[in-house]
Amino acid sequence: MPCSGYPDACSSHDRDEAQCGVCGCDWVWIDPIWECEGTPDPCSAHNNQNDCEDCGCDWTVPGINVKINIGGVWKDASEMKINIGGVWKTVTKIQINIGDTWKTVYQA
Repeated sequence: MPCSGYPDACSSHDRDEAQCGVCGCDWVWIDPIWECEGTPDPCSAHNNQNDCEDCGCDWTVPGINVKINIGGVWKDASEMKINIGGVWKTVTKIQINIGDTWKTVYQA
């Protein structure tokens, strides 16, 4: 299943009744306001990218071949390393921003 990870708590959807329901939570009246309560659905329950990501999960599609061009050389994402504070770390996730939304294009 391409939707994985851990969903956001229901309370993170307190401002959006529709999103609360999509994430498997309950929209309840707790005087003096409506709140999103309960236990969210597991990430694997979401079968489209928008619902998956709106609920705080990660959407990945196995088999996508991501390559990055560095200095004219194409590298597989699985070969990528980044230097953080003098220590080389293997890249485990690559995301791109499309219209103010981050989309996962590679995850190890």
